[in-house]
Amino acid sequence: MSLKTQISVVLINPNLMAQRNDPFTTGIIYMPLGLAYLAAVLRQEGFDVKVIDAFAHRPEQIKLTEKNIIFGLKAEEMLRLFPIDVKAIFIYAMNIANHVPALRLVSAVRSAYPTLPIIIVENTQAVTAYSLRVVMGQFFEAGADYVITGESEFRVKKLMRYILSARQLSANDELEGVGSPNWYLPPKEDYGNLDSLPFPAWDLFPLENYWKMRFGHSPITAERYLPMLTSRGCPYPCRFCVIPATNQRKWHGRSAVNVVDEMESLMKTYQVQEFHWEDVGATVSEKRICEIC
Repeated sequence: MSLKTQISVVLINPNLMAQRNDPFTTGIIYMPLGLAYLAAVLRQEGFDVKVIDAFAHRPEQIKLTEKNIIFGLKAEEMLRLFPIDVKAIFIYAMNIANHVPALRLVSAVRSAYPTLPIIIVENTQAVTAYSLRVVMGQFFEAGADYVITGESEFRVKKLMRYILSARQLSANDELEGVGSPNWYLPPKEDYGNLDSLPFPAWDLFPLENYWKMRFGHSPITAERYLPMLTSRGCPYPCRFCVIPATNQRKWHGRSAVNVVDEMESLMKTYQVQEFHWEDVGATVSEKRICEIC
């Protein structure tokens, strides 16, 4: 059952930041797949969802600092895009290289909207990401109200119910995977039924701007392409990788039918002919891969 219809929320993908002396590794372009999933879930729950992709809305606009290049919309440009009746802001902590722009964005939103709930969303499914448990204090100092660690799609509904009720949350509310400046409850369970999730809401993103850049993490053979997550997590304990910290060494895969249904949907809806799997452990189950094939 939906929470409440026509309540506006804004989801923001922060600016891309690259080091001026190293643009090809720090400036890697990733499409915000986790944010597209979260947008789909919130819309399914009846919210009026607006996505601001700070990078992709204006990728050609840059700001130069002494050491860095910052791509995309300025903070004041993003703020002008907020709906008048916005009730919550979600900011995607997608990659560690974009951490500084994300902090600055939190500060700008807090300055413009002193009482608006700001929620930081962890990216659990990328080796370029980072654990919010380590840096959540920095986000709270910048003005954030909550962080969601673990899979946001399975936690956001309960958190939004509390936010809309205007209740003062505490650790006693059992919002596992959620933290505030005063308390944090680690995730107990991750990965509900992945097949139950709606497909990512790519219609809310400026896809044409991504496609114009012709950038991908594999050879691009088609005019249109989109990323997919056919599974989540990884069971291996590699010490050089962030994934054990964000997934507790768990792995779950979507069913073959669900994966192929998404591919068919992307082909029909967006005329996509190429799919970039962003799984951190797509081949953990050989049986599942064979079924997909």
